[in-house]
Amino acid sequence: MMPGTTRKNSKFRTAVLALALCLTGAVGASDVLAQPAPDGGGGDGGQGGGGQFRIDPAQIRDMMMNWVKDGLEVSDDEWTIIKPRLEKVVTARMEAAAGAIGFFGGGFGGRGGPGGNGQPQSALAAANASLQATVQKKESTDEEIKTKLAAFREARDKARAALKTAQAELKEVLTLRQEAVLVQFQMLD
Repeated sequence: MMPGTTRKNSKFRTAVLALALCLTGAVGASDVLAQPAPDGGGGDGGQGGGGQFRIDPAQIRDMMMNWVKDGLEVSDDEWTIIKPRLEKVVTARMEAAAGAIGFFGGGFGGRGGPGGNGQPQSALAAANASLQATVQKKESTDEEIKTKLAAFREARDKARAALKTAQAELKEVLTLRQEAVLVQFQMLD
């Protein structure tokens, strides 16, 4: 292994995870990146109270996507083709995982209402939340549970199919090396 490769892979892996969380709204920018105020003190540094400043999610997404671009070693022209397909995969992967395991409290997006951070709730997350509420309600009938379980399974299957489609579309534009990199970082199966 070349010197610095482990550090580069670690940085890339962190970037992919943060990108996934930010793209889907699962965490806000403040959850991913909060830094001391530029003045180094307890003042707001012109960026808000508490001695911290926040970067908006769009800035974080751009930064993370640039790290991924560097990790894939692509030209700007190649990136204009890869980036939207990668974003689609990230979103589909998080949706499939989030609703399926009740990630972030069952709502795709976490805090702040149904979808969290102003994000709409996915069909899978909604089905999961509905199933969870039905199961927790002691007076739920077997028929109610059966109906909610069937709806959850249908939504889960649709989310998995959407992920497979998004991954196939992304693979169409990747070199074998780029595909291998994204498989290592679990963006592709």
